[in-house]
Amino acid sequence: MKKLFIFIILISTILLNAKTWVREYTYQASEADSKLTSRAISLEQVKRLLLQEIGVYVHSTILNEEVEVSGELRELTAKQIEIISAGITETKIIEENWNGEIYYIKAEITADENDVIKRLDKVIEDKEKTKQLKESRSRTEKALAEINRLKQQLAQTQDENEKLKIQKDYNESSNQLSAEDLFQKGNNAAEIGEYDNAILYYQKSIELYSNANTYYNMGNAYGKKENFNRAIECFEKAIEINPDDANVYYNLGLVYRVKGNNEKGIGYIQKAARLGNRAAQVYLRKNRISW
Repeated sequence: MKKLFIFIILISTILLNAKTWVREYTYQASEADSKLTSRAISLEQVKRLLLQEIGVYVHSTILNEEVEVSGELRELTAKQIEIISAGITETKIIEENWNGEIYYIKAEITADENDVIKRLDKVIEDKEKTKQLKESRSRTEKALAEINRLKQQLAQTQDENEKLKIQKDYNESSNQLSAEDLFQKGNNAAEIGEYDNAILYYQKSIELYSNANTYYNMGNAYGKKENFNRAIECFEKAIEINPDDANVYYNLGLVYRVKGNNEKGIGYIQKAARLGNRAAQVYLRKNRISW
């Protein structure tokens, strides 16, 4: 009974410290838009509004020295915090509506300020994850820019064949927005150890847009589940897309070693070391193996 009481007190304290950001977005559909494309664009825009709020709020908290943080975190701008926060927060949709012309969406992010700051500190120490978040944001930026460009192009052309081609490209850019959202959901699930859910999100993301980071993260999730054959398949797919990713070669080498194929495993670790992977280099030095 005493343990239950302490648990309730802890939960209450967390809820008291938690802050909820709520934002809404209304999207006027164009000729190029369907319900699916309108939703993808609206969801991305409302997430941006929420993450901007978090970025400004956390940045202000850090600058005012209300909490103790590392020097590296203190140097981050509000924009950088916004980008990284996408990987440590979950957007919850409260309400959404589509009438054929307008898509309305209302969403929220609830997070404990101290927890966000701790997780930010943890993420910026993980250079690989920070790089992935920046790359994801970059892909999203490019997809949004392409959507706007294609929207204008479609409004100006009269050729039906050209319209069909533009519409196809428009849908692909919209799919990329949805794929990035699913990629983030997969990362969040993996972060808390929900590897089955993470794999499902990654698989759905890949169905919309094939990306090396998604395959790599899915391979890691399979590795955590000790499904090493599927992990290898994912890592090999990641290498097909990006043949120079040292992190993938290193993890692929580790998986092969776990499976007992030391020769192949060491070969991949050596490849990772030659590409500059520090963990691979340390591994080989420790085991007195050249690369």
